[in-house]
Amino acid sequence: MNKKILFYAIIICGLFSGFSACNSTKKEVKSGDEQAIDTMKLQFNIANVDTMSVIFPESNDVFVINEKDKAELGKLIALSINDTLWNNSGIMVKMVAPDYTIVSHYKGQSADNNSWLMIWKENGRVKFENKWYFLDEAKKSSIYQILDAYK
Repeated sequence: MNKKILFYAIIICGLFSGFSACNSTKKEVKSGDEQAIDTMKLQFNIANVDTMSVIFPESNDVFVINEKDKAELGKLIALSINDTLWNNSGIMVKMVAPDYTIVSHYKGQSADNNSWLMIWKENGRVKFENKWYFLDEAKKSSIYQILDAYK
C-alpha cells in the first residue's frame, strides 16, 4: 500500500514540476523580449522578388504592392533582428492572425516557391521561413504606414 502511495506521489510531483517548468518558460518569453535579441538580421533579398502582395486578416483580399513600396519594404524588413529566445528554445507559440501577411513571388519560380512573411503589430514580431524576428523599433511605424495604405 505504501509503495502505491509513493508511486502516485512521485508521478504527481513529476507532473507538477513539468507544468511549472512550462509556465516559467512562457513568463520568460513575455517579459524578456529584450533579452531575446541578437544581431542576426533577417535575410530578405528583394532583388529576386518579382511581385509582392499584402493580405489583411479582415478581408483576405490580395493587394499588389507597387515597385517603389516593394523596394522600401524590402530595405525596412531586412533590418529585422533574430529572436533567439523563440527560435532556439523549441517552444510552441499560439498567435492570433497576423496584422499583415506579405507574399513574395520570385522571378522564374512557381507559386509553390512563394515566401510568406507575417507581421504582428502588437509585439512587433515577424515570422519568415519558420523563424521569428523583431522589427527594427525605429522603422516599424514606416512599415505599418506603407502597408496600411493598401487597405
